[in-house]
Amino acid sequence: MKESRENYLRKSFFGILILLSHFSFAQMSEDFSFMGVLQTTDRQMMTYKIEVTINDGIVSGSSLMDIDGPNATTSSLTGTYDYKTKLLSFTEDKVLSSKAPLDGDFCFISVAAKMTVKKNKSHLNGDFWGLVYKKDSCVIGEVNMVATAYIMKTMARVEKVVKKTGTKDSTTLANSDLDNFVKSINTQRISSTESVSISAVSGKCMLKIWDDGIEDGDVVSVKLNGTLVLHNYTLTKGLKTIGLTLSKGENTIEIIAHNTGTRFPNTAYLSVEDAVSKTKLSSNLEKDQTAMIKVVY
Repeated sequence: MKESRENYLRKSFFGILILLSHFSFAQMSEDFSFMGVLQTTDRQMMTYKIEVTINDGIVSGSSLMDIDGPNATTSSLTGTYDYKTKLLSFTEDKVLSSKAPLDGDFCFISVAAKMTVKKNKSHLNGDFWGLVYKKDSCVIGEVNMVATAYIMKTMARVEKVVKKTGTKDSTTLANSDLDNFVKSINTQRISSTESVSISAVSGKCMLKIWDDGIEDGDVVSVKLNGTLVLHNYTLTKGLKTIGLTLSKGENTIEIIAHNTGTRFPNTAYLSVEDAVSKTKLSSNLEKDQTAMIKVVY
């Protein structure tokens, strides 16, 4: 009986150790989102956002430069995090999507900054530099960012105060939808006058399309390299998935708006996904306008 109890205690002890080890390992993987600006030495500013996962000191994720701007560019990034010094270091290594041509000279950003994580306001402050072709210097300066969640909470408080006031200006501000702003920083928006280029690693990808707001009867068609793959489709909150076979080189996806529904404009939310990446986009179109996505394979 004594031996049985000792075995039971021993097994329980090892069981607790295993449980704690699994718990500790799970805690080593954390996700972070920061937004802010890169300020160059000549005082120019560029909006910047990062989404990173830190797994046992290894950093992976993506960055968005020029948020919702004419040169918006999403890149993948890799790096390290030192738990003792709280130094987050990473380098952009590949352009995933951009409103600029993918064959251009991109300035890849590297960052070395202290990451302070607080309950009320986490922030990231340090230095950055950029290289073209990983060798030619293109920019240098300081990075100052705060947690995206903190920015969203601050904006929500401002929106609440604005709505309580009765002035003409505040009414205008109150009409700006916070949800739409949140979507705009998580997607690249394209109109009929611009396009987004995406890099694909295989000849097969998926296009998902839906209405992320109020279902208002927006009708679209989709073409791949001039061939209809979706005809007169009414957008809903449910995802419509279309399998696409790409040709070698540049492929063109056209989103054609047939109306503006009951709420202007015609807005379609899209996700282009291949084996390794996912690019979220949204089109804002008037009737008979077309948004263009270029997929380079």
